[in-house]
Order: sequence, then structure tokens, then C-alpha cells
Amino acid sequence: MNIRKLFSISNKSKIFNLFEKSIKEKDSEILLQGLELAFKEQIDRDYEKYFLKLLPETWHEEHEELVNILWLENLNNDSFSDILYLIATHPETYRNFDDDNEPTLRKCIHVLKAINSEKSNSYVEKLKQTNNPNVAFTLENYK
Repeated sequence: MNIRKLFSISNKSKIFNLFEKSIKEKDSEILLQGLELAFKEQIDRDYEKYFLKLLPETWHEEHEELVNILWLENLNNDSFSDILYLIATHPETYRNFDDDNEPTLRKCIHVLKAINSEKSNSYVEKLKQTNNPNVAFTLENYK
């Protein structure tokens, strides 16, 4: 095994330890440390269990960053559908930093579309029925 791969495994373990500690202690600073390290690594499916735990939590404000990771890293697991819909429909809880363009909402839609399951597609349809212009604008990308 080469040194680069060993370093990556070591970093992944450190990142996962930070995620676990942040969840246990409900500490957003520790979560930010873990995310900062994760952005420098190759994010893969091993991260999903942590993101599934972190996304519904309300003790941190990193929902947009987490959804962004799902989108950019193609983590299109149907297990995320419920929480993505929850984030999309509860701005007061999960989208405190969204402006008029609602970037977190838009990213949720992109991930739901990428998941492309019966459940995720039904959530996209429900969001479409809200007549929110940001939902409509985002869905224009898929016509």
C-alpha cells in the first residue's frame, strides 16, 4: 500500500471520529473541523451514514454544506429522500441562511432528482405543487 493511500485512510478515520464526536457532543465547531478535512478528501459512500445522522440534526447550521456534498459527490441514496424533503419544506429550521434564491432548497431538488426513485420523484412533485418560483426555476434544468 502506498503512503498516499495510508494517509487517506488515516484522514478518513480522523474525519469520522470528528463526525462521531460532533454528533455525540452536539458541537458545531467539531462538525466544521470534520467537514473542512472532508472537503480535502475523496468523499465516498462510507460517509453516507454520518450524513444521514447529521442532516436532520438542528444543533448545527451546516445543512446547505451537507446537501451540497451529496449533490457534488453524487451520493444519490434514496435514504436521503425523506430528510431532503424535510429540509426543503422547513426553512425556519434547516435553511436559516437561504436568501431569496433559496440555494439550499435548490440543492435539495438537484439531489432528489439525481436519486430518481419513486419516493424522491414524489417529493419533487410535492415541491412543484408549492408553486415556489425557485422550485420551478430549478426544475427548468431538467426539461
